[in-house]
Amino acid sequence: MHCRKSTSKGMALLIVLFILVIMITTAAWLSEDILLQLRTTENTRNSSQAWQTLLGSEAWAVSVLIKDSLESKSDHLGEAWNSLGQGIEIEQGSLQTVIEDMQGRLNLNNMIDESSVIPPQTGNKPDPRIWTQAFRRLLISLEMNPLLSDAVLDWLDPDQDVRSTSGAEDIEYLNMTPPYRAANRAFSDISELLQVKGFDKKTVQKLAPFIAALPANNIRININTAPAGLLR
Repeated sequence: MHCRKSTSKGMALLIVLFILVIMITTAAWLSEDILLQLRTTENTRNSSQAWQTLLGSEAWAVSVLIKDSLESKSDHLGEAWNSLGQGIEIEQGSLQTVIEDMQGRLNLNNMIDESSVIPPQTGNKPDPRIWTQAFRRLLISLEMNPLLSDAVLDWLDPDQDVRSTSGAEDIEYLNMTPPYRAANRAFSDISELLQVKGFDKKTVQKLAPFIAALPANNIRININTAPAGLLR
């Protein structure tokens, strides 16, 4: 009889322990789930606040530029748009709005030979070779290989003719991993250079302060806002 009571008590204790383990596990799971939901809610709120702050900053920058266009016919670094203050404190840190004149940089798309575009473009515009020479001078001033310009020209032009051993067309890019083709069109962003033969992240970062990828080609450089390294 004593043995049966001990066995019953032992079984009861195991059942209690089992139930306790289930309760603790469930509580831990619920706590983790609630914590995850709270973090998700907080991240969503922060993202929304950041987006609204960004839109406000952009609207402010546009108003500054509109006022500038009404007051001045030329852009230079002494204007209000180039000195918007040290920024403001917000809940998650600080916000500083910076406006840069992209026409103070060399537009990569200026190097497109419009005579090779279909249909050919006409008009009294600078010879694209002038911009190619300017890009090569920039590469030299930054201690880079000036023949990198050949790879850029091959990336821009519509044909499959490789300009030199430094250039590249589909036949080479299709052997990459993963394979891809030369764009054969204007750059939409300078980050596209990362796909061009001879360029890597370090190279693009070094060039970034001096170049742009503007929609229209043959845009002249604004010497009033151009960095010194571009005017050498």
